[in-house]
This record gives sequence, C-alpha cells and structure tokens, in this order.
Amino acid sequence: GAVEIRKLGDGQLIYDVSKTVDSEISRENPPLNILHVPNGKQFQLTLPDGTRVWVNAATTLTYPVAFTGSEREVVLNGEAYFEVAKDKAKPFKVMAHGTEIAVTGTHFNVSAYTSDGLVRTTLLEGGIDITHQGKTLSLTPGYEAVSSVDGKLIRQPGNLEMAMAWKNGYFLFEDMDIVSIMRSVARWYDIKVVVDKEVATKKLGGTFPYSASLEDLLSDLGVLAQPIVFEKEGKEVHIR
Repeated sequence: GAVEIRKLGDGQLIYDVSKTVDSEISRENPPLNILHVPNGKQFQLTLPDGTRVWVNAATTLTYPVAFTGSEREVVLNGEAYFEVAKDKAKPFKVMAHGTEIAVTGTHFNVSAYTSDGLVRTTLLEGGIDITHQGKTLSLTPGYEAVSSVDGKLIRQPGNLEMAMAWKNGYFLFEDMDIVSIMRSVARWYDIKVVVDKEVATKKLGGTFPYSASLEDLLSDLGVLAQPIVFEKEGKEVHIR
C-alpha cells in the first residue's frame, strides 16, 4: 500500500511511508510486522518514522507498518538499541514485559530477555520515562532503570560500555556469574548450556569479540575459571 519496504545489501530493512499514508492505512489498526532475529544473528531496521533500531540475537520486535496514531509504539522481547527520530507530538514507546519506556527522541538500549527476568534500560542521550506496575521514574544520560517481575523499579548509574558492547561486536563481562555469562554466549552461538550447581556462583570478567569461535571463547573462559572445566558436546556445553 502506502509503505515501501526496502532491504539493503548490508542486511538492513527500511520502511518508507508515502505522504498519503493516513488515507490508505487505517488509523485505528495499522498492520503489524514482526521481526525475529534468531540466535547468532543481529539486524538493523529503520522504522517508518526514521527511528533506527539495532536488534540483537534471539530478539523479537513488533511494530506497525506506519505510525498513524497519537503515539509510536513497539513491543520488544530481547535486546535492541534505539536511535529515536524526534517528534514531540508523537511520543515513542517501547513495551517490554510490562515495562513502558516513553521518549520523544533519544538514544537508549533495552535488554528484556525473558530468561533474565528483568528489563534493563540504559540511557545514552536525551531523556526517557520508565513506567512499571504503577511506578514511574525518569532517566538522564548515563543512568539505567531496572524493572523486575516482582514489581521493583530502580534507578542506578549505568555501565554504558557494557550496555553497548553487543552493538559494537563484543562480549563484556564484569564480575558476572557463570550462568549470566553463558546466557549471552548461548544466544550468540546457538547452543544449550548445562551448568553444575556447585559452579553456578563463580564470578568472571573479560572481553571477547563476537568474531571469535566458540572453542576460543571457552578456552579463554576455562583459563579464567580454573578449576572449572568447559566441555563442548555437539550443540551443548557442559560446565563442571
């Protein structure tokens, strides 16, 4: 209809909306598109309003083919970095597991994987309002909001380098337990991880490029985590 979808050679989707979109697309119920990025992949998307979105592995983003109403709303399950096109008349909202992130134009990262049990929103530029189970707080650049399934919503200084590591092509772990580290590793390398209970609390740190092989990453982790052993068996990694 009034929307042209273009796929660029470097793996991006761009939605171009014609000036007659209001007459050709229902204002009440514009068609929705769902973008799913599987394990081991990343993708870049330009929404109909010009907002740019970088989408991490194992992530689903749901959005209308055109923003025809009074606000711009998308639904996120996973992780994405947003550079929102400025439009004060139409707030941009990200809905993620009961948490609402509202902005008019800004740069921020949202990590909302179901397996993590929380939504972490880190602000790099501009300002955003976070609402979760009736509680609302505002963020300024350099801070993050963490909301959890038990209703908690807190504001704290953010680790911008860690929040942006995935977009910049590397893992960054700082004093993280094995289980948390291997969640990210499993999403990128599309593997299943089995962790013995007695090693689940071991804390590690380090930086690893996404371009490294799984074997190289496990080898480096093995050196850091001695006497813990990482054993790869097909599509499974056992940590003993």
